[in-house]
Amino acid sequence: MNGKFQSIMRFYDKNSRRLVYLGQSATADDWDQKWLASDIKAQIMFSRNRFVVSVTRQFLHRGSNILEGGCGIGDKVHSLINAGFNAVGLDFAEQTVRSAAEAAPSLPLIAGDVRNLPFPDACFDGYWSLGVIEHFLNGYRETANEMRRVLKPSGYLFLTFPSMSAIRKLKAKLGIYSDLELKQGWTQNFYQYALNPAEVGSFMNSLGLSLVLRRRFDALNGMASELGFLSSMIRRLSARTGFFYKAARKVIDVLFSRLFGHSSLLVFQKK
Repeated sequence: MNGKFQSIMRFYDKNSRRLVYLGQSATADDWDQKWLASDIKAQIMFSRNRFVVSVTRQFLHRGSNILEGGCGIGDKVHSLINAGFNAVGLDFAEQTVRSAAEAAPSLPLIAGDVRNLPFPDACFDGYWSLGVIEHFLNGYRETANEMRRVLKPSGYLFLTFPSMSAIRKLKAKLGIYSDLELKQGWTQNFYQYALNPAEVGSFMNSLGLSLVLRRRFDALNGMASELGFLSSMIRRLSARTGFFYKAARKVIDVLFSRLFGHSSLLVFQKK
């Protein structure tokens, strides 16, 4: 993340029972600035997203048609294609999409809005949404409707988002977070929500999407954000390379994701 994306403050909304992150908007221009500050070609060509590929392989076979809505530079699309899937990416940050297309001309990326997808009904076997739905101030209903529309019958939706982990729910109950009601004009600085997985699951089910897998993950990030006194040490561990550090991160994620997992993965099948 660049400097602009680090000045985030968190407040608790008692009405919706979720955290609200303020301090940086999530417009197309903001994401363009974030992505274009990095080496796009290197990030695409050297990407090996084992998480996305391994989860996809649990439910879909090689050759399946997959859309990633909100793909950024398309590095996950690249990983899926290398794994044998027919993947395409869409993102509303047009300059990022153009730059990614220049860096990797064979990568199928298009500019568009996840709330109004330029695809016919029931054309994808799978849909990946990685950290997208939490950025809509007025909710994710439109996005979810489009997800369902473009999925084939029995197709799969793979959804990740920052979530209200056990530690966050406890801190909210104890009144540790600042109260959103005391923050004037907060909508102007809205960045994202930390959503309740049970509520997301219930809403998706109302659209005809059945939950088949729920998993919490990214415990280190969750620990760094919720245990301020350990945050510097945890972030150093996150940045280290080598077998020992990778193994340590894996063990921590397995042991502590139920309590500290920053994000949730929900997989749904269209009825």
